[in-house]
Amino acid sequence: MNDQAAQAAAVGALIHQLCWRRGMTQAQLAKALGVTQATISRKLHGRQPLTVAELLTIAGALGVDAGQLLSAAGKLDDALDDVDDLLQLSVASG
Repeated sequence: MNDQAAQAAAVGALIHQLCWRRGMTQAQLAKALGVTQATISRKLHGRQPLTVAELLTIAGALGVDAGQLLSAAGKLDDALDDVDDLLQLSVASG
């Protein structure tokens, strides 16, 4: 997975978790963005990019700061990189 795809996946995973914690469905999030549920699903799984405007709208709908959302997603992406490194070491030594 390239860096851009990994970052998109981390942002999507974080948004998904925030929705779950807020009791918001993908359909409700899609409605806030003015897109279909299928579109928001593709965006949250990194198959279609999120625009800056969409990130701002999502952050507002979830009651979080967009900058904090991206910062947290970056930290999640870094943690996933660490896991990938550990798995590669395990395979190499195993």
